[in-house]
Amino acid sequence: FEAAMRDVGWKRRLRDRGDGEHHDGHHDEHDHGSENDHHDHDHSAAERHGVASVVYERSRPFHPERFADWLDDWSGDVVRAKGFFWVVGREGEVMGLSQAGPSVQAGPIGSWGDDDPETRLVFIGRDLDEGALADELDAALATDEERRRSDLPDPFPLD
Repeated sequence: FEAAMRDVGWKRRLRDRGDGEHHDGHHDEHDHGSENDHHDHDHSAAERHGVASVVYERSRPFHPERFADWLDDWSGDVVRAKGFFWVVGREGEVMGLSQAGPSVQAGPIGSWGDDDPETRLVFIGRDLDEGALADELDAALATDEERRRSDLPDPFPLD
């Protein structure tokens, strides 16, 4: 399992992901070991063990309380997560997420400066349901009305 975790390539996926779309499988993202385009080849250790990485990207902020509640109700299928996000009420702050096993840390890690705020998270786990994960996270996003409010509870640390 540890070898599979190291083989997932999550850092590359998080860094290289720029299209704003969900990850939709492993089409031609890897070498087939020949000139052919068919998929008769050995899969990575991660794939053989059912370990996958899912990238979640959104340009809308999270509702701070709903996202914190989601973090408290962490899925056992996710064994590692990392990335950055933003929440209503902290539009200028980059919020970081780092999770390994039962340990979850989330809080401010810097400022956006001239960059547009965005959420970019990668989740690594066994038999992850990408659609369900995206639906759960989307439910924690702030609505247009909530984005205009300044009185939302904020459970995240100040720094």
